[in-house]
Amino acid sequence: MGLAIWWVFSGWSALALDSLINLRNQADIEGHRPLLIAHRGGVIRPDAPECSQKAIRLASELGYAMVELDVQRSKDGIPVVFHDRNLEHACGVSGRVDQYSGKELGSFTYKNTEERIVSLRAALAVCQAHQLGVMLDLKAGRDDEQFLARIKALITEYGLDKSTVCIS
Repeated sequence: MGLAIWWVFSGWSALALDSLINLRNQADIEGHRPLLIAHRGGVIRPDAPECSQKAIRLASELGYAMVELDVQRSKDGIPVVFHDRNLEHACGVSGRVDQYSGKELGSFTYKNTEERIVSLRAALAVCQAHQLGVMLDLKAGRDDEQFLARIKALITEYGLDKSTVCIS
């Protein structure tokens, strides 16, 4: 709500952003100001849990330039988008993300929704389709060169290499 009020008072229009941000081009960054980055994968509502595809789509609809995606590593090395290490709070499932395969994680839904845990591949596809830049927060796998190479390959595959920044 506070953000919507800021938009009204600043005169900024969410409709002005219709291109993917190029983080390697200062003029493009300036053209996207204020640079809005949706935390935890997008706009979070009861029907759009954090790090879900619906939250990412809502971020695009509301004019965000980027989304922050929390990346975890599944048991079989698949990058998945999920904030917490443990699944209990968000999904009501016992255990940690790294105790399940990517396929198993993709079968879990967030509490009280039909939204499923998504792979980084699926999340990046939504970002590409909606022209959203990406801020990756690597929660796991920072010391695993193969895992990092997999993430880099996905970013390149979806044409987001100039629109992605990584933090951890």
